[in-house]
Amino acid sequence: MSELFALWMPILASAVAIFFGRFVSWVIIGPHNSAWAASPDQAENIRKLGELNLPPGRYVLACDRSKEEREDETVKAAVDSGPWDTVTLWGTASSMGCNLDLTFLFYFVTAVFIAYCGPLDPGAAFSKVFQVTGAAAILAHCFAFMPHNICSARLGEAF
Repeated sequence: MSELFALWMPILASAVAIFFGRFVSWVIIGPHNSAWAASPDQAENIRKLGELNLPPGRYVLACDRSKEEREDETVKAAVDSGPWDTVTLWGTASSMGCNLDLTFLFYFVTAVFIAYCGPLDPGAAFSKVFQVTGAAAILAHCFAFMPHNICSARLGEAF
């Protein structure tokens, strides 16, 4: 464990580098801007959704979760005809500061686990350490979103 504590500087540096690299990617370059669009007549849709008085949570449109629902003709018709989507309702407006803090914390914890995966032998060859930790970092940062996108029917974004 003491070997892991000796890596505090690279762990912190990698979390900071990933945080700012993602910032540049998302905010300055903006490769995903075209993936998000406001709904037509956004104000009216927000008003109608608010009238439903749904508590904060995640909802699936056209969903049959139980055997009884799968056998119900009304539910069957809704599932067959669509639209199909997921909706997440937050209880309050999102806090960008809190989101940024949690994102950095995620990158830091990920860096700790990646460092833990590496050969902790102080005499290990750089190429072996880089091979193991590099593969773990690519898996952690580049492929973590795939199950969500696959399950959300966003296959184009998953591959």
